[in-house]
Amino acid sequence: MKRDRSHFADVQQHVAATMRRIYRYGMTTMSGGNVSCRDEAGDLWITPSGLDKARVQPADIVRITADGAIEGDGKPSSEHPFHQRICRDRPDVRAIVHAHPAALVALSICHEIPDTTILAHAHRICGTVRRVPYEPFGSDALAREVARTLADGAVCAILDNHGVVTVGADLREAFARLETLEFTARTFIAAHRLGCVQRLTVEQIDHARLDWEPNADLQPMYEGEHALRREVCRLVRRAHRRHLITSAWGTFSARLGGDAFLITTHDADRATIRPGELACISGMPSDSTVMMHRAIYEKHAQIGAVIRAAPASAAAFSVSNAPFNARCTGESALLLRDVARVSFDAFCERPERIAEIVSLDRPTAIIENAGILVVGTSAQDAFNRLEVLELTAESTIDAAALGDVVTPS
Repeated sequence: MKRDRSHFADVQQHVAATMRRIYRYGMTTMSGGNVSCRDEAGDLWITPSGLDKARVQPADIVRITADGAIEGDGKPSSEHPFHQRICRDRPDVRAIVHAHPAALVALSICHEIPDTTILAHAHRICGTVRRVPYEPFGSDALAREVARTLADGAVCAILDNHGVVTVGADLREAFARLETLEFTARTFIAAHRLGCVQRLTVEQIDHARLDWEPNADLQPMYEGEHALRREVCRLVRRAHRRHLITSAWGTFSARLGGDAFLITTHDADRATIRPGELACISGMPSDSTVMMHRAIYEKHAQIGAVIRAAPASAAAFSVSNAPFNARCTGESALLLRDVARVSFDAFCERPERIAEIVSLDRPTAIIENAGILVVGTSAQDAFNRLEVLELTAESTIDAAALGDVVTPS
């Protein structure tokens, strides 16, 4: 297969950008982690050994040809043996990421794995997570164990006393699994600190409707729509930077004129979302996810925005039966008020019921095993409540290690 240099440059660009992104999000160290991508000819493009992961550039990416020859100015990552073995055994895998995010490493040194059944969207993205017995990093033994663990179609593996490996059909999918799994691990650990962890059954996960395909006009049609699209995208990207949502999951919507509203689509990368990637919903949608947003806007004329998310600390209350105290600080009492709690089954079976539960007087809800929901008069107002909810949840979990939480009288 004859390919020009632009093809090589494109693959190298994506590998380098993914490695820098993993470092920027705090999921590895300067010296740790590696990323690879296999092209149509079977060649593997992999990050180099010994370079600062925050500064990897496309020209640094090393090529390992299908017959094993190494091309490039540097040496391939010391972990390249397991990348090669995975690609050999899994024709469906085109991208691999390996990193050392703190929560997943914490589980790895306890020889535990995060249970993705605590959150339906996490199970959809990551599936069942496997453990890989400890072997020295860079060794052929580790390469064999990683490839064996993923051979049956699994896409995520925790390496004992080491880190995590995720795979995908492309780099975006492999990264989304890494990021989602780290969020899930942080939620799993926080829920344990609260005292218990509630899991979903297979039937509940299958019943959950988590995705929707927009059958809506993506082009601006309403007065002020351009500005609102920019504002929503700015806050979505900010929520991602603040670790309130992942690149693959978290739903923002904002009211337009009449019966229309903007909403994030399931396939948009939340870290880089642009105005044209928001869907404009007008009329009665058939999907239950969108119907919940529609029902809230129809019932509450003053609500201008709705957010669904699963930030780690707030989600810990979602996956446990621990009570959430919104009155522990003045700010949280003012902005969160009386936080509702909704069962997973009720949420799935009657999403429109949420419109009867939330209002500007009760603007936040914890949905069992599905994260949280906040509403506001505007996108900024809802975003502020999302931040306050997560900060309050994190503070409450940390305070439990110090003693009893005191609520102002």
